[in-house]
Amino acid sequence: RFDPVAVSFQQYYPEPTDPSKMINNYVSSTTATRNTNQWGIKIDQVFNEKNKIFGSYIDSNYVTLGGSLYPGVLDAAGTGGYPIKIFRLSYDTVIRPTLLNHVVFGYNRHNYKGLSSTWEQGIPAANGLKGVPQNGNMPQFNLFGTVGGGGNSSQVNTNFYVQDNM
Repeated sequence: RFDPVAVSFQQYYPEPTDPSKMINNYVSSTTATRNTNQWGIKIDQVFNEKNKIFGSYIDSNYVTLGGSLYPGVLDAAGTGGYPIKIFRLSYDTVIRPTLLNHVVFGYNRHNYKGLSSTWEQGIPAANGLKGVPQNGNMPQFNLFGTVGGGGNSSQVNTNFYVQDNM
């Protein structure tokens, strides 16, 4: 006897592309689009022979569309965005010919976002899957080391750092 939810989800699995094989019988090709929009600025200022400042800022956004091994609701790729912001400012002071003070302040922010191509299609409700958001997307399945389906994701990392070297 099979669980009715498991039977319902079987409709999404593709037919073998080589039915003569018992295993390794599905071959897929995929396309993915990746775009990067990036820019930055840099400053260098020498005030005098003992004092100088350096600063930089980088803003980058990497977006990927598609690229899943499986078709339809098993599409694990969706749309991903990775905005990154990096700032650095340093100040150097020569205290004496053999002693330099180097101070650095930095800020990094990485924001990883993923949006499933099956978001808000109500797949759990349509297949009787309980205990998850019913208007959500296809749950993630791991099929022999490859992933099908999957949800939205978001992770933000913000780092500050200060360093004083003498």
